[in-house]
Amino acid sequence: MPYILRPGDTISPKKFEKIVKLLMAAEVGKWNKPLAAEELLEMHREAFEPLFHEPPLGPIPEYLKPYSSVHGCVAEYEEKLEELERWKAQRLEFWLKDKVGKKIVAGEKVYELSRERRESSALDKYWLKLIEDRDQETKEEKVAQAKSGDRVMVHYSGSLEDGTIFSSTYEEDEPFEFTIGEANVLPSFQEAVIGMNEGETKSISVSPEDGYGEHKTEFVLKMERSQAPPGLELEVGKRLQIRLNDGTTRLVTVLAITEDSVILDANDPLAGKTLQFEIELVQIITK
Repeated sequence: MPYILRPGDTISPKKFEKIVKLLMAAEVGKWNKPLAAEELLEMHREAFEPLFHEPPLGPIPEYLKPYSSVHGCVAEYEEKLEELERWKAQRLEFWLKDKVGKKIVAGEKVYELSRERRESSALDKYWLKLIEDRDQETKEEKVAQAKSGDRVMVHYSGSLEDGTIFSSTYEEDEPFEFTIGEANVLPSFQEAVIGMNEGETKSISVSPEDGYGEHKTEFVLKMERSQAPPGLELEVGKRLQIRLNDGTTRLVTVLAITEDSVILDANDPLAGKTLQFEIELVQIITK
């Protein structure tokens, strides 16, 4: 079993390798949640028991050795057996604490011994955290992933925080096609697509800052009704294109209508709103 030791490690590689082998033998997939030393010992007793007969966890003290071969619940030995269990848990705790941060290589997977500190308890908890899966990374490298400059087709559904859908390609079953990096698509939407594989789905939340900006009161305009073009039908919620004093045009939404005036909102309808997107990468058209 391969192993990695940090500089200054005082335990010989051979001993460390032995303990790692016992831990990894059919155990690595199970030890994936934080466990206290005594819990770990109880759940994986077969892997740990041999380690208490020699360093670094052993040997068992002479006065407790006679009880290490006692199996089952024997009333007359109960006190000594409990003391032996406490000694094993304590030795394992010391060893685990010393090894926090060490990396263990098992095949194409790299694990790190991690600790979860418990403020309300004297017992810290430990587990093997998967930090690198080289086999999975190799597989992912072989699968085409969307990147900047690719032309892609995506399905998406955009909704507000209350669940109201404001846009969806699923209704007409027509995917949205765009080139990653072009200016007319939300940057946060494009960033979400980068790295996706064909057929992959992703959920993202876009804040107003990363979406259509905050709603600005200075963009709410009042226009005299007499300024409206003859024949223009006005209704609340209608989108209009108006020409400003500087000659530029802007899309506005009719907010309110009175006898003498019309209140228009030049903010984007999605300004000030947090947006939720469900994105599915249908196809990478060109790379």
